Amino acid sequence: MPSALRDWLDKPTTGRGIHLAADDGGWEFRDYGELASAARRTAGALIEEGVRPGDVVCLVLPTDFTCVETYYAVWAAGATVCLITPPLFQDGDDYVAHVAAILRQASPALVVASDGLADYARRAMAGPGWTGSRGGPGRPARRPRCSPPESSPCSSSRPGPAARPGASWSPGRTWRPTAT
Repeated sequence: MPSALRDWLDKPTTGRGIHLAADDGGWEFRDYGELASAARRTAGALIEEGVRPGDVVCLVLPTDFTCVETYYAVWAAGATVCLITPPLFQDGDDYVAHVAAILRQASPALVVASDGLADYARRAMAGPGWTGSRGGPGRPARRPRCSPPESSPCSSSRPGPAARPGASWSPGRTWRPTAT
């Protein structure tokens, strides 16, 4: 990882870290060492899934430690992060349309969503204009098949070694970052 922005993942400063606001009004703390370890594990899972340098990975996650770890994991994998904020003042259909528009523009190699936001992401990917694949000449469009969270982080079904995954879930299944 030859980048000053990612160097801390290899040599994190222990005893220091990040505080995030907790639901109870207090603060939750995560040491940089823990964050770096989780980010490296998740980066490995992203790379195994087929994420490559230059790809875009969209994150549909609440702002929590999983989001922070996955954000840096995407960078560690050499990809570009596209953060999609959870719905604030939109109803479900408006939010789905908003996410679908972002996905059409970003053309991500992978979309990562929390359990609570996965249905919105699935609906956005099922909408018009979203192919969910980077198929091309001689490469049929295929979507990765993601395994349930209790098994491996993700397993992808791709046609041949040169093919790239699209962003999708199989019905009823979500991809979860491998934090902690």
